[in-house]
Amino acid sequence: MFSAIDMSYITNKTLRKKFEAALSRTIRFIRKNPFFIISESDLKCYLYSELLKEPAFRKKFSVEGFEIPLLHTEYNFVGRFGRGLRDIAILNCNQIGKNDNDYIDNQIVLIGCELKLKWYRSLENIRFHLDSDASTFKPPKNKSSKDSVEKFGYVFFIHYARKKSDDTKVSKIVSHIKKMRLQNPSVKYYFLEISEDNKRAELIYPIK
Repeated sequence: MFSAIDMSYITNKTLRKKFEAALSRTIRFIRKNPFFIISESDLKCYLYSELLKEPAFRKKFSVEGFEIPLLHTEYNFVGRFGRGLRDIAILNCNQIGKNDNDYIDNQIVLIGCELKLKWYRSLENIRFHLDSDASTFKPPKNKSSKDSVEKFGYVFFIHYARKKSDDTKVSKIVSHIKKMRLQNPSVKYYFLEISEDNKRAELIYPIK
């Protein structure tokens, strides 16, 4: 038996803004400390800690007397190409217990985020990983399934480069992300490059 949370006081749009605020704080920290985070696990832990600062994401629902939070890592989802684990997931408080089953780890997700951190990758490899993460937000082909991907999706990509990418490579990365945004506007992208030669972290996308 699930006991839902009353969060009628806050809109999905506001929740999304709060999520993006935590993401922006994470990006600012990395830009000030370029080599503090060197693995996807580091990145996941840091973003998770920033999200926990927001009271709305610390809300809990009840299952048979046990309290379960809305915020999770490595949470189940069903997409176009089958099941997977979402790096960061915030459950949809208005949909608790409305899936086909009563499993705690198979509730409907409101906000999902895929994290990627790669070292010394070519343009083709970066495109491959961007496409791979973007594909996880495509809904299942079986429209009768009540499992669905998130209402709001995010892909946060950090690339460590030996030297700063030239303008041509940056332009091609930005063009590729813009193309993916057109294909699925519900997914937002953040691309940060950290170069060893000048020891700087630059936000390539979104363009400020």
